[in-house]
Amino acid sequence: DLMLKDNPLNVRPWLYMGYQHFAIKQYHHAIQWLLKFAGDERGTLIERWEAMCYVSKAYRVLKDYQSALKASSAAMLMMPHLSDAYFEMGLAYKEQGQWEKAVHWLELGLDRQPTPTFILFAPLEHTFHPWAALSEALFKLGNIEASIRYGEKALEIIPEKTLAQNMLACKGIMADEA
Repeated sequence: DLMLKDNPLNVRPWLYMGYQHFAIKQYHHAIQWLLKFAGDERGTLIERWEAMCYVSKAYRVLKDYQSALKASSAAMLMMPHLSDAYFEMGLAYKEQGQWEKAVHWLELGLDRQPTPTFILFAPLEHTFHPWAALSEALFKLGNIEASIRYGEKALEIIPEKTLAQNMLACKGIMADEA
């Protein structure tokens, strides 16, 4: 708050404090700073949207899924054309074992625009993570063919061992059914 004395219109230090706490896994502090920033209209809309996406991530890491879903919903209302909030909602549902809802929200995210690159951008958040999550959720729902399709897309990005083993198992299931 001392930084606001010099420039009362610049609330970005709150955003940066939130990012710093998130980076060092102090999620409760990150949430506090990010919510403070997101609730102040002196910040730009896209930065406030991003702050709410990070609030959702932090709550999800803390396994407070209801709060994560609320934060994702708030972000969606701010910028409904961007994908991150939809992915966050899908991941929160996946982590709760709500597979149908996970698939619904993750697929909606794939139909949205990725985060503009001038904002804090993590490419795996728009490729590997939603594809791997969709692969798992679709597998749990018994849609093996779609699970393989998304799993193989994810493996093209990161040849992750557990996912590769799951894809081999899925292919074995499909071969047994043939």
